[in-house]
Amino acid sequence: MFDRLFRRPGRVFAAYAIVLPIALWLCFKVPLDSDLLNLLPSDVPAVKSVRKLQRWSGNLAFMYLGIERDDSTSVDDMKRFAEEIGADLRKSKWVRPGMEVGLDFTAIRKAAPLFFDPEDLETIGQRLGAFVKAEQKRKSGFFMDLEEDKPAKFNLDDLMPKYRRRFQWSSPAGAATVGGAAASPAQGPASMLGRATSRMSADGSRLYYLSPDTRMLTFLFDPTFPPEDLTHYPELVADIDAAVALARVKVPSAGSAKLYKGGAYALQWDQRDTTLRDSLRSSVVSAILILGLVFLTVRRAGRGVLVFASLVAGLIVTFGIVYLTIHSVNVITAFMLAILSGLGIDFGLYFATRYNLYSGVGLRKTDAIREAWTQTAVPAAMGALTTLVTLALLAFGRFRGFVDLGIIIAVGIAAIYIAMYTLLPALFMRFLPEVPGRSASVPIEEARRRVAESEVVGASETWDRFSPAGRRAPLVAVMALVVSVAMVVSATRVRFAYTGEELTVKDQQSLAIDRKILDHYGESVDQTVVLCDTEERARRVQAFFEEKFGTFQGVSRYESAFTYVPPAERQAAALQHLGPLRAALERMPKKDPDPDVQFLLSQLRHAANPEPMTIDRLPEHIKTLYLGRDQSGKIAGYLGNIVANHWLWEIDELRSWVNEIESIRVDGEPLELTSRAQIFMNVILIVRRETMIFTALGSLIILFMLWIQMRRLKFALLAMLPLFLGMLWTMGCLPFIGAKGLALSFMNLVVLPALVGMSVSYGVHLVYNYRLYGSADRSLRVTLRPILGSSTTTLVGWASLLLASMIGMRGIGWLATLGMLFTTICSLVVLPAVLTLLDRRGWVQPDRVMVERP
Repeated sequence: MFDRLFRRPGRVFAAYAIVLPIALWLCFKVPLDSDLLNLLPSDVPAVKSVRKLQRWSGNLAFMYLGIERDDSTSVDDMKRFAEEIGADLRKSKWVRPGMEVGLDFTAIRKAAPLFFDPEDLETIGQRLGAFVKAEQKRKSGFFMDLEEDKPAKFNLDDLMPKYRRRFQWSSPAGAATVGGAAASPAQGPASMLGRATSRMSADGSRLYYLSPDTRMLTFLFDPTFPPEDLTHYPELVADIDAAVALARVKVPSAGSAKLYKGGAYALQWDQRDTTLRDSLRSSVVSAILILGLVFLTVRRAGRGVLVFASLVAGLIVTFGIVYLTIHSVNVITAFMLAILSGLGIDFGLYFATRYNLYSGVGLRKTDAIREAWTQTAVPAAMGALTTLVTLALLAFGRFRGFVDLGIIIAVGIAAIYIAMYTLLPALFMRFLPEVPGRSASVPIEEARRRVAESEVVGASETWDRFSPAGRRAPLVAVMALVVSVAMVVSATRVRFAYTGEELTVKDQQSLAIDRKILDHYGESVDQTVVLCDTEERARRVQAFFEEKFGTFQGVSRYESAFTYVPPAERQAAALQHLGPLRAALERMPKKDPDPDVQFLLSQLRHAANPEPMTIDRLPEHIKTLYLGRDQSGKIAGYLGNIVANHWLWEIDELRSWVNEIESIRVDGEPLELTSRAQIFMNVILIVRRETMIFTALGSLIILFMLWIQMRRLKFALLAMLPLFLGMLWTMGCLPFIGAKGLALSFMNLVVLPALVGMSVSYGVHLVYNYRLYGSADRSLRVTLRPILGSSTTTLVGWASLLLASMIGMRGIGWLATLGMLFTTICSLVVLPAVLTLLDRRGWVQPDRVMVERP
């Protein structure tokens, strides 16, 4: 086999000269897909609903700006500041036409009386008429007794609970307080009037999205490009910053106001930017460290360069194939360059260090290359094959994060292995000089004997004293048992926790506005969208939430197009009972010294002749949000938003919220829902389930494959011993990582099946060489340096993720680094001791010994 491959090394070079340029060209075409939705299977209900929503309304993804004021900035200054920003943003070619800072309230204002029940509208008209008559009489000075001199009262407290429920007015956290109680519409007309005035423009034509505490104002706008294509996002941000700078000049009194950018675009950009930056940093750092470790392990600069060059060739081929198969990388697999670099270099280190051994005992270059290739290709192939097959299992998962991870690592291992055992030997033959004066080679058997007797490694009294495969073997085995028991106890404290911040960095700006909105509005921006195919169904859902307002613990309110379009029959009946209200409005004064009252007087004239509200008369912003249309523009469905009143980025809150909304039944039928919360919950459930399946199944497949390859079940179990102990010790250490311990999450869980496939190779090499050289001690001496070198480089690849700014990536780095570290320790310390003890008792015996046993 070796002679057929390398009789003419030029053929190997020619093959790579053709493949590498094409693969490199494909590598530069691999995009980053930062959309979490694309990682989920298409049959998940929340995903199906999102796809349906996209057919109806496009992406329905917006960007929003939030303005937070302090005491030095008034509410009016904040409004003017927002208006100036909006006026300049309308000129940006990256913002769709029709952007408004406030909701166009004109049509709703004209229909305002028709939102009341007919009998209540008549009652309101009568009470308002009595109030106006009493006020006119009091101010005229003609009254029958002193009691009439008191200010008249206009009280609607008996009617307010009904409309508080219908319009879903709540008292959110952070609302202004009156006498220690949260201000709410139920506290009377004066409170309602003040809040309404503060939320509206000076002419009453627009309604601002102002927080109850009047500290924050937000508004949405729709960029001209989809959130998955962020090529022009920096230009949009530049336009936003320019608009803000100009607004600060025009409204100097708002100079201390803070501005926050949020929404799908900002979050997507932060995740994309963070992923690219972190993956580049980890790749560069790991490449530098791995190159240095290769030099230390191989101890020859020229040979180290050739090993590293072969690694680079394998990586180029890997990502060229990735483009042809899965076309992109995601937020998890974007870091695979650093991981594969540390993992794939193992093959080259085993080959190069074995070449050093045989070259050092006197073999000529070609013979040393042949012997190194022959002795390391098989165990390396065993480790590579078991890893490849195990990780290939992930390609059958439903979570695309697993699928892509499995494909990339499997392809990477295969491509790098092939490069290390085709290109690297050819490079050694072509570029390594023959040792001067070595015209003849020592016999192969003599070279093997010298290597087996560790003449190159050099036995020493210190080695014999501290070798885990020597006199210390019983002590090492007992200590390993004690540590394992302690780790089992500690592992029971490992918790599974989720936070959406796994995909973010600490204090991420695109999430700052989400927290601010929760603080000021008492509502989460992670709203759940309800899809209804018919108007009848949409109205029933709206009526349901109005009736059940306050009964759902996590729901703040529900809003849809029908929040603003009362039933036609109710509006028609209201028009028939408008007489008392119209008469009262005609008798109201034209002016008042109280600015809030004067604002009310100017607006009430529109209520005397209301115009019925229909879907067509809704503000464009409302229609964009809540009406799903097909490609022809025809209404295809109706949307609504269930608004949460708490933060949904913690596992307990998330689970509670998803369970609550998915349990809702309207007319006995579940709602068709989709939300980021449900999508994340599905990710968590799928990842947890598939992690258990793939970890268990992968372990069984590895055991079965090793059993077939080694032809002894006991050797297969021994080869897997470091893997089992390493995983156990890793779980036991998690509670001690950080102040609260490292919790398992949907991101770092993907490491466990990968570790099962990647961590078995060290045990394979030790058991293989035990059978080859006759003792655990000899096996350890021969494999110590390459295992240390390969494990160190692999650890460098994983540990480079600890430099990542993305929280979830650091968690992956911790879990993988600990797993590889403990697997290495168990391979180099525990496994040799166990092999020695079993060998002394005759429970295992080497069966392929090339030299005499000690």
